[in-house]
Amino acid sequence: MAQLSTLGRLAILDMKPVFLILAVAAGLFGCSRSPDAIDRLMIEVSHEVVASYMFQPIDLPATASPAQLVATLPNKYDIYWTGRKITSYKIVLTRAAQSGPNEVERYTAVLLDTNAGQKIVLLRPMTTSGKWDGWYYKIYDVK
Repeated sequence: MAQLSTLGRLAILDMKPVFLILAVAAGLFGCSRSPDAIDRLMIEVSHEVVASYMFQPIDLPATASPAQLVATLPNKYDIYWTGRKITSYKIVLTRAAQSGPNEVERYTAVLLDTNAGQKIVLLRPMTTSGKWDGWYYKIYDVK
């Protein structure tokens, strides 16, 4: 095997930082997560035109956890829950989600595995003139 000249060795040493920078950049920028079901729903919700949506707010305090909020849904006799014939569920993921820049477009999204397929429950606290009104919610099928 032929030995590298001093100039050749210096060229290789000079390239190591370049490869390191490229590897770090690829790791930081090239490996972003792909959109999940919640991301896809947020795009759909941002284009949703709903004049009104009939629901009874969840009457729990602002400190209630997403799990506590979802646990009330089977007892509400809500058509969006019972109409889907959901009899059992398991929370898979809970995270913040946003469909636009306004406060009313910020939600807590809860991805559920149910006996009727995956669902996403969007939750948002509701206040009127500083008075606590409960929790807005809406249930979506995962597409």
